[in-house]
Amino acid sequence: MGQPQPITNSLDEFDAVVDQVIEAAGGNLRAAIAGLVRGQHAIADDITKTVSAGYVRRGLR
Repeated sequence: MGQPQPITNSLDEFDAVVDQVIEAAGGNLRAAIAGLVRGQHAIADDITKTVSAGYVRRGLR
């Protein structure tokens, strides 16, 4: 899939990104969703490791 795509607001662009994800998973929707979930977990893990515990307790306000 190469470089991450920038966040888009257009539904056409969003659909194109979804199509790219499905294509990268070989057309397997389950694999595409699993890959996205793994990616989200990795991002959450990185945030947990890099953001101070005090900041997390205080919350994002």
